[in-house]
Amino acid sequence: MTAVLGQASIAATLVGALALGGPPVQRPGAAQVEPELEPALRWEGPPECSDVERVQEQLTAYASELGRGGEATAWVHLEPRGAGGYAVEIVIRDRHGELRRELEAENCSEAERAASLLIAVLLDPVATSRAVAVSSSSAAQVEPKEPAVEGPTEPEPAPEPAPEPAPEPAPAPPVERAAAPEREEPPRWRSGFGEGTGSGEPRPSLGVALGLFGGGGYGPTNTGTGSLGGYAALFGPRERSGPSARGWRAELAGGWTLPRTVRVDGGELGGRFDAWSVSGRGCYVPALGAAAIELPICAGVEAGRVRGEGLEELPIPLTSALNWVALGLGGGVRVPIGRRVALAGELQLAIPLTGGRFLIETTEVQRIAPVSVRGLFGVELRLP
Repeated sequence: MTAVLGQASIAATLVGALALGGPPVQRPGAAQVEPELEPALRWEGPPECSDVERVQEQLTAYASELGRGGEATAWVHLEPRGAGGYAVEIVIRDRHGELRRELEAENCSEAERAASLLIAVLLDPVATSRAVAVSSSSAAQVEPKEPAVEGPTEPEPAPEPAPEPAPEPAPAPPVERAAAPEREEPPRWRSGFGEGTGSGEPRPSLGVALGLFGGGGYGPTNTGTGSLGGYAALFGPRERSGPSARGWRAELAGGWTLPRTVRVDGGELGGRFDAWSVSGRGCYVPALGAAAIELPICAGVEAGRVRGEGLEELPIPLTSALNWVALGLGGGVRVPIGRRVALAGELQLAIPLTGGRFLIETTEVQRIAPVSVRGLFGVELRLP
């Protein structure tokens, strides 16, 4: 009896979640005896969670009266979480549109049971709640009959109605426990952050990431250079469209161009040059596939200083610096290697708005390059 009442609680919770989540799937025809749709189930998950037949049986048990039109498709994707358990993504498509839900489960059986019940509720909430209510009431009636078997041993098998009043209080518990989901009892699974939470709670609107990078290229002066730096990023929630998604991010970065020595006139004259810069960028971030591989496209502004120092061989070593202001463009890729960690690669282009040269007397040693190109690689950590 306890197991059946648990399913009824989950069903009632899911019906409430459907009402809060929006109307794309619930429609008037769902309450009729012969609804129109039967989901074509597509299940993707690790080997230990790939029993599609059991999910189909559970789906039939929850809502055996779902129709036979074959016009709805249910796609379920399971992915193990690093901390244990599974992240479950469910997409249901029919002629009325698409509905997406995400949840988390502690084990395979819980994921399969929650997914099959959620699919049944989303396709036909009225029929599913009736089916669960019928199963709970039938279980409640079967259970009290066990003490009734012990009763006939005391009196004679007379048609005495004394044992019959015992089943009368038994139907009362299902009515009381049917209201249990309205209390604070949490369900055994909880929704993740996708289109929203299953309980109607708002998802977080912003996230924070920190990253380190290194690489090399050409610029800001007209020589090859190496670079190191880091950044902090603020990113918004993704909006899904089929198998892909899109989002945005804003970055504040700082970089240092490593010192390098440049000689001219057969090595008699030369200098040591380095640079620093800060930049602000905004990015459009499409993401592909279940692995959420991001392809950011960014634009922004860079500002800093380029410093040159004469070599010690000069009678009087000279030091000079030029201002650096440039427009920046970049495109890259971020591949997640964990729940919060990703590897990143990016190609950046900087077009300076200022210029200048470094001279020793009348001999030019370096000048600001007309274009700077950098290839960078790094790691990103997303904060909880």
